[in-house]
Amino acid sequence: MDGKKQVLALGIILIDETIQPRVELNVEHVEDLETAYQTGKEVGCPTVWKIGDTYKLAKGFHRIAAMKRANLSKAEFLVREGTEEECAVDALCSNQTHGLKRTNPDKQRCVEGLLKLKPDWSNGKIAEESGVSVSTISKVRTQLEDKRDIPKVERRKGRDGKSRASERAVVKPKQATSAHAFGLDIFEYIQPESLEADEPASGDSTLKKSSSTDSAGADPCEPTIHPEFMPNAIEAANAVEVLSTWISRLASLRSDMSNCYPKRHVLARRIDLPELLGEIDDMIARLDGQRPEFPCPSCCGTTHLESGRACLICDTWGMIGREHYNNTKASWKKTMPRYLALKNGVEG
Repeated sequence: MDGKKQVLALGIILIDETIQPRVELNVEHVEDLETAYQTGKEVGCPTVWKIGDTYKLAKGFHRIAAMKRANLSKAEFLVREGTEEECAVDALCSNQTHGLKRTNPDKQRCVEGLLKLKPDWSNGKIAEESGVSVSTISKVRTQLEDKRDIPKVERRKGRDGKSRASERAVVKPKQATSAHAFGLDIFEYIQPESLEADEPASGDSTLKKSSSTDSAGADPCEPTIHPEFMPNAIEAANAVEVLSTWISRLASLRSDMSNCYPKRHVLARRIDLPELLGEIDDMIARLDGQRPEFPCPSCCGTTHLESGRACLICDTWGMIGREHYNNTKASWKKTMPRYLALKNGVEG
């Protein structure tokens, strides 16, 4: 999200420790930053959110502490405007790829904060925002629900913005299974939850695609693949089929594992079934996000830039997955004229 840089007095910055993404500040890091400020070294500006007439800190808790130690009275900040909730999400999800590396307790704090703030978000969406694995988020959610720190919501909003049922359906066993061999009294089974409320699992063990091939959820303005001017289009289509098959098999395996053991089964605890299911979910999400169903925004699927140089964004393949596409939508504003010209050339 964009913002504008502005010099502000430190005294007007509101510091809310409840959205501080760290369990605790690193004293050595604060001291290093203090030295940097004192010696005039360049330090990135912190981020604050302007909420009404209040300026609230979202990123830069270490830097603010260092500024105060260095006796600075004002500094440059990146100022964004929005709500308390937007500020909190921005703060909790910071430091994923830069700054002081997050510790496991830091990640736990981030996930707990997001779940308390947005319990109606799916595990997959929280994983995307926080940079923490789906399996970890599933564990933390269960812990918080058990302690009644967060409510059990019936529907969760996924990464695609759609709301889906989240609760696990409890059904009576239809027939004897291998679990009876252990002499257990089986009263109920847990049907696998839809893939972190982002991907619905179907009864015939196949997985509905959430990609651009799903016309119901696809953006009609999304660029499509054209074999006529994209040299690797056929290969990409074959790769999509292979990945879709793998995803379907993983979804079927997940369903089998979930249905294999009844609730509170001793083996489910011994093999840490929730953890294994979370790892399968991670694999499915990773494969689904990499299906090459979009032309590269830099070369328009041609494998070469308009200048004639090889495209390094897609590694000269010309195709990208939805995850990459969602992160590069803005780039299409520049390259769309070339794409349309190529498309009209082969279709006209």
